[in-house]
Amino acid sequence: MTHRTLTTTALFLGCVMVTAMQLANASELDSLTSNVFTFQQKLANNGNVHSQTKLGEMLEAGNGVEQNIDQARQWYKKAADAGYKPAKNRLIHLDIITNGYDAAKYADWVASIKADVKKRDRDSMFLLAQMYREGLGVKKDYTAAKDILDTLSISGNMSIDNEISLLDAEIRASKKHEQQQARERAEAEKRAEAERQKQLEEAEQQKQEDALAKATAQAQTKAKAAAAAKSKEQIAEEKRRHYEEVMRKLKEEELILKQQQKWAEDRE
Repeated sequence: MTHRTLTTTALFLGCVMVTAMQLANASELDSLTSNVFTFQQKLANNGNVHSQTKLGEMLEAGNGVEQNIDQARQWYKKAADAGYKPAKNRLIHLDIITNGYDAAKYADWVASIKADVKKRDRDSMFLLAQMYREGLGVKKDYTAAKDILDTLSISGNMSIDNEISLLDAEIRASKKHEQQQARERAEAEKRAEAERQKQLEEAEQQKQEDALAKATAQAQTKAKAAAAAKSKEQIAEEKRRHYEEVMRKLKEEELILKQQQKWAEDRE
């Protein structure tokens, strides 16, 4: 890869991006992006590792061409096999996306990316911005991703502009999700408060019912006790009357006997 080739590529892409910013018609912009892909592909086929990597980025993101991760990985591998570090990093990034982040395996690699970012390496800056957006290898941080992409966007690179669009979309989706969660939490709290109030009312009603039942039971107990006491008095009264009646009859019989005895004595 010669200095002249890189310069030609940069000039072409720069002119393309200036023109793209002036286009108002979406179909014209899509056509222009496709032309960029075709140009990169031509250089990539000639062994330009920079173009091979950019071609892989466009295929990975579906920028100007239908997304194809397998083809993106193939172009990254060609450039990586030629010793191009940005392509090697893109391959590792794809591996993390596919298989998940393993700190034991990738921690040193993430540290090296951050170190390159401090050196203002643009490929590493772009990759780290993606990692912040995705939350892969680093904590998801939209603000950090946006800061990096805003710094890179001055160059008018299509991959960067596409990443900014993805980031903005995720930020909007995240805010919408947070708002939805806030509404759901508020509704849940409202339902919980209504349920708590309902339980308090039910508890109060149960308390009143229990008090009424207790008072009723006490009244019934007293009534039964009074009835039992009255029943005992009635029994005692009946016994007394029965005794008096028996005594009255005995006295009557005694009187009759005395009269008969006297009558008998008078006849003698």
